[in-house]
Amino acid sequence: MRFNNIRDLQDNALQELTSLQRLYLRNNYIIRLSSMAFDGLSNLKVLNMMHNYIVNVQMGAFSSFERLRKLRLGNHQIDSLPNKLFWETNSLDSFFLNLNKIKSICLPLFNSENRLRSLILESNEIQKIDVKCFQDLKHLNELSLSNNRISVVRPNFFLGLIQLEWLDLSGNKLKHLGAQVFTGLSTLSSLLLDNNTLEDWDENSFTGLDNLKYVRLENNNLKTLSANMFGNIPHITSLGLSSNSINKIESGTFSTLNKLEDLDLTNNSIDALPEGLFTCCKALERIYLAGNKPQKVPNNVFANLTKLRFLSLDDNEIKFIDAGAFKDLSGLAGLGLNGNKLTQIYLKLFSDSTQLRSLSLKYNQISNLSISDLKQFTKLQFVYLAGNPLPSTVIEHVEVKHHIIF
Repeated sequence: MRFNNIRDLQDNALQELTSLQRLYLRNNYIIRLSSMAFDGLSNLKVLNMMHNYIVNVQMGAFSSFERLRKLRLGNHQIDSLPNKLFWETNSLDSFFLNLNKIKSICLPLFNSENRLRSLILESNEIQKIDVKCFQDLKHLNELSLSNNRISVVRPNFFLGLIQLEWLDLSGNKLKHLGAQVFTGLSTLSSLLLDNNTLEDWDENSFTGLDNLKYVRLENNNLKTLSANMFGNIPHITSLGLSSNSINKIESGTFSTLNKLEDLDLTNNSIDALPEGLFTCCKALERIYLAGNKPQKVPNNVFANLTKLRFLSLDDNEIKFIDAGAFKDLSGLAGLGLNGNKLTQIYLKLFSDSTQLRSLSLKYNQISNLSISDLKQFTKLQFVYLAGNPLPSTVIEHVEVKHHIIF
């Protein structure tokens, strides 16, 4: 029944279809759902009504559904839902209400016996959510509130979500996170806070997030990363901080993150990398530092990172690399130094990196390269040298053993 120009669901029109399990009414012109629109559909498991023009949903519209598992009401004009709308629909597993006009969620929609696992409220106009709104959703695993207008998350906001694993608050208007805003989310593994206006958070904002692994903070207004800023989330494995305004990283910022594997600091304004900055992050496998402003890579900044496999330092202002800058990087396979201001490069800098397979030095000012030093890298397959004033004799010698890409 998709794409059929249906404009109205008359009361009891489907009541004879008692065995129906899936109903697809997407991409029509339906503007309302009456209390008897689905009478008789007690065996329905999937209802997809995305891309209609629904403005009004009457109380009782879903009361006939005894086995409904998935409900999609995305992309309508719905601005509110009746209180206790799903009070008799305890079988519901996932509910999509994205791309509507919802401004607030202040009333309980589900009773305490519900089995809801996924609630998608992204791309609405939500500004306010009642503190107790989610308290009965004890089976919820996934909650998306992205791309709304939420500016404040209050303490105990998510209390009751004892099985939540994925929380998406990206694309809102959050400027600051207060203390204990995530209280009760001990099972949360993924937290998305990217594309807000975050400047900072309270030292106890992340208290209780004992299972948090994946954190996204890209495209915010963070300027300084202070010592022990991530002290309450020591188990994270992936941290995204790209496209902020970070210009300073204090020593000790990452000191508790000994399980961190991926760190993205791309496109910030970092002008200095303190020695030992990542020393405690011994599990790091990938670091992205492209698009910043350091002029120097100091000694020991990557010390002890024996598991690091990829390091991007592209598009910075690097002129100098200290002799011990890449010490201990025995597992490094890929290194990017494109778009810097290097005039010379001593390959002995990478003597610990015997696993190096790709070395990218494009668009620097390198005029010479030691051929003999290349021999130690038995696994090196690709050397990227485009945009450097290297003599052709050097290129010819390197081409004998390695792939040169310009």
